Amino acid sequence: MPHISLPNSLIKIDKIVVDFVAMRVKRKGVWCKIESKQLKLLEVLISYQGRAVSRDELLDSIWPNVIVSDNSLSKLVTELRKTIGDDRKEQGIIRTVPRIGYQLIAPISENVIDDKPINSKNAFYLAALCLLLGVVTHYFIAKINTNAPLSSRYKSRLLTQRAGIEQGMSFSSDGAFMVFNYTPINQSHSDLAVMDLKQQTSHILKNANYSEQAGVFSPDQKWLAYIRSDALQCNIRVVSTASAIETWRLSLDSKLANCPSSLINVALSWPQHNVIIAQFNNQLFRYDVSFEPFPRALEDGKKLIDNVDDFTINKQSLYTLSRNENVIYQHDLFGQDKTALSIQEPNMTHIASANEDLWVGASKLIQYKTNERLGELTLPLGKIYDMSVNPKTQAVTVSAANAEIGLFKVNSDLLKPLSSSMTDALLPTVSADGSKYAYLTIDKPTNQQQIWLRHFNNINVQYVTSFSEQALPDIMSFSPNGNFLIIGFLDKKLVLVNLVTKHSVTIATGKFDKLHWHPNNLGIFYVKEGEKTSQNWFYNLSMGIAEPNAQTRDIEFMLANKEYRSVLTNGYRNYAESIGKYLSERIYDPLLIDNVMPSTKLFTPSIYQSGIYFAVKKGKTVTLYDYRFDTGEYSEMTALAVNAFHTTLPLTITSDSVGKQVVVNQVNNLQSDLVILEKK
Repeated sequence: MPHISLPNSLIKIDKIVVDFVAMRVKRKGVWCKIESKQLKLLEVLISYQGRAVSRDELLDSIWPNVIVSDNSLSKLVTELRKTIGDDRKEQGIIRTVPRIGYQLIAPISENVIDDKPINSKNAFYLAALCLLLGVVTHYFIAKINTNAPLSSRYKSRLLTQRAGIEQGMSFSSDGAFMVFNYTPINQSHSDLAVMDLKQQTSHILKNANYSEQAGVFSPDQKWLAYIRSDALQCNIRVVSTASAIETWRLSLDSKLANCPSSLINVALSWPQHNVIIAQFNNQLFRYDVSFEPFPRALEDGKKLIDNVDDFTINKQSLYTLSRNENVIYQHDLFGQDKTALSIQEPNMTHIASANEDLWVGASKLIQYKTNERLGELTLPLGKIYDMSVNPKTQAVTVSAANAEIGLFKVNSDLLKPLSSSMTDALLPTVSADGSKYAYLTIDKPTNQQQIWLRHFNNINVQYVTSFSEQALPDIMSFSPNGNFLIIGFLDKKLVLVNLVTKHSVTIATGKFDKLHWHPNNLGIFYVKEGEKTSQNWFYNLSMGIAEPNAQTRDIEFMLANKEYRSVLTNGYRNYAESIGKYLSERIYDPLLIDNVMPSTKLFTPSIYQSGIYFAVKKGKTVTLYDYRFDTGEYSEMTALAVNAFHTTLPLTITSDSVGKQVVVNQVNNLQSDLVILEKK
């Protein structure tokens, strides 16, 4: 039984005084705050003063009805020792009892009378001196930190380590809580979780057969909005977080607004009490919110901006990232006053902000203040899959992912691996006769893009050529006879590779559109875009020269004429959108119709003479389909990987001219952990 029942008065432990009412501790004549969990731990130890309290007893008393690890208790004891000035080695106040728990060994006195306050005049001078020293110290530390490399000013540590995918992080305004999505291995839907960052404990808030994701706190922290979706429906919901974190999962939630069911990219931000900004696929919407008599959106979301791959909000500024343009734009909260920032980093994938800092995710993590580059950090593990900044501490939390993008041959309803799991296989293409395929890999040490060739009936893989480019190609396609590859960087150049001699040549530079082969293998047609006008060109394979040409073919023409379908390439800037529109006008299944268009941006469809191979994401599953031109019918072929949509790299479906050899690349074995990068 406890020896002491805690009074409302002060308690003296050894040389410190604890005020349980004001939640403070006095050491060496100075009062300082003590965190509530530390106070609870101290209360339990005082109650059993002189007796060793087991770790299980402490866990049950401090975290009732919550599953936490021993590490959380050890960390809490360490923090308490720092607060009360107890040396970990000497252990003059709290003693560690091996294999049992902890024991309070210091003497205790109750009903302590606080010391006489110091003279107010002396206190004033002392406070002024401390303030002056603090300002001077802060100035010199800031000066040193500003000039120091970014890597020397930040340290990283794992925040989580679960089997599965963790991303979609967002913080409460006081920086004490982080909400995120968690998808266990082999589970098709994600759960909503929240972490108490002080106690390092996680709680699953929502765990159902829906996907519940994109959680975000209201500015006053009384509400949490999130998105619930499945293959048939989607809505934005809110749940009360005004009570203790342990009770949030029991709080009733309500629907705030409807949202599209065909979601690939999704995120929420709550910048103002009555405003929520939502990203659905590549568009941003604004919702005006009322809380009288209950939380609800006043009307449907108003579309603000198109072509958005990621966004972040900092005070009154809205920043958006376009991966196609590799540009970051700044807007107001209504999506107006668009300004392109002068930030230039290769292959930007994510952005996050807090205060005046803007963090950019690419191959590294780069910090900017306005347009000034402050430095870069290299992640200790994985690629940047998602990122967010704690508004209070300025610490950056990154979802660091490791995954394989593998190459697979579709055999009936099975997928047969074709490529090594050691490197990502990108931009696959199958020759028209179905005898071989080519693909691209990236050599990580040198960042070189390497082209590989393999025949289906041969286990050997041939190296073809390499490129030193920061951006990936937009297109890779065989000539009709299979002797050439066209590799197109549509904003920079077109490269032709002779697969017999392995010789490559740049046939044109500039910006390009509408690439397609001549049906008789004579060459390739393309449009070169100019500042004011565009010019049609034809590159003659036998002569090795390019010349102006009047011919150009739209996708609609190519789809309508069988002889042109197999020479169509995805070197059209509107390729995915046009194929998606074509299919959505001909598919009437309510489970598919709204999902076709956004899914074509996820997997590039493949056109062959008799049909179209395309993928559709429904909820969290992705399925491969075959559409036939002659009958207008479509059939389900096989399920693709659950995590197929968790990547910023291109995923492609490709086939020969008759649709017999079908190859896809997709994400496999995706794992991600949350890594925090905080100032030292």
